[in-house]
Amino acid sequence: MKYYLTINKGKGEPKEVHGPYDTHRQAFTAGQALAEDGGMVEVHTNEIICDFCSKPSVKWTYPAADFVSLSTMWGSAGDWAACNACHDLIEAGDRKGLTARSVDGYFKYGPNLLPDNTTTRALLNREISLLHTVFMEARTGEVHPEVPPRG
Repeated sequence: MKYYLTINKGKGEPKEVHGPYDTHRQAFTAGQALAEDGGMVEVHTNEIICDFCSKPSVKWTYPAADFVSLSTMWGSAGDWAACNACHDLIEAGDRKGLTARSVDGYFKYGPNLLPDNTTTRALLNREISLLHTVFMEARTGEVHPEVPPRG
């Protein structure tokens, strides 16, 4: 898996893409330096992963508007992808279950930037729960099955 950075400097400006990077940590570190110049920096992979738990098995798309959450300092550009398990939690309205799965997924599939301990899990639980709240407000349409890219 390779990692890339997308930098969006503003409306009407073309997005810049940087990479590939071999690890999420390399991309994240490069992104920190680029973020100092302004704009929204997003780390992503060359594979589609669940935006909730990071599992590389996407089956659903949730249309959503771009947003930045000032309470978490996280943001999102466009639609969100979901695996079957996260989709089921969203559709059941199980926000606690979705957050717990997202935190677990961070440590199972994620970038390994933070230590896996009780304090970190509690912090991630709070931050991810807030991020999910903003995501739910940013939804712009009905969920639909993911259509695999052609090529």
